[in-house]
Amino acid sequence: VEDYIKKGAVVNAKDKDGWTPLHYAVQNGYNEVVGVLLNKGADVNAKTTDKGNTPLHIAVSKGNDGIIKILLQHASKLNSIKFNDFINAQTTIKGTTALHLAAEKGNLHVVKLLLENGAIVNIKNSVEDTPLQVAESQYEVKKLLNIIEKTISSCSR
Repeated sequence: VEDYIKKGAVVNAKDKDGWTPLHYAVQNGYNEVVGVLLNKGADVNAKTTDKGNTPLHIAVSKGNDGIIKILLQHASKLNSIKFNDFINAQTTIKGTTALHLAAEKGNLHVVKLLLENGAIVNIKNSVEDTPLQVAESQYEVKKLLNIIEKTISSCSR
């Protein structure tokens, strides 16, 4: 990958659906390639044009903790506004965030990781569902999100 970049490959080139090399590296679980692309300037907030998925959405959908951590580590170097855009990015189709995806899949570890990094617990998707509501049958995730939502609402009174 580094050789291609040295020869002029465009790190943020997009295909007809808006997928960048970073999207494909995340989709295919290429941790090392993800790191190289990010170090060479790949846009961690790039959204596909077909659904508005970011690399983080894809990593969470795939349940790839290693890539999620690489993306979080890289994104933590962004200013706070861009980091918020990264961690709480919503898809264009359903307004789904990475936290919605992790909650729906019952991936408690990723839910905790996203919350620790500033994911908004009560953000709503396009049908007004919060991550807690999409967790449905995911008992442990639902329990955690419920506690956090209650804590937030009692603090805001």
